[in-house]
Amino acid sequence: MVLVEGQDHERVAFMEGAFASELSADAGVVSRVTERLSMIRPRALDPDESARFIKRMVNQP
Repeated sequence: MVLVEGQDHERVAFMEGAFASELSADAGVVSRVTERLSMIRPRALDPDESARFIKRMVNQP
């Protein structure tokens, strides 16, 4: 999911999945994406932590 805000402050949401993607400026869709991202971001690892996590997973038997 990506949330983009233009110079005119209009927000656009882009969601990509395995078999489909969607670009939307619909206020309801943008609101749902904003809500989801606000829940995901605090739990996300930073890039260095992500790299360490992936290395640990690759090296597990």
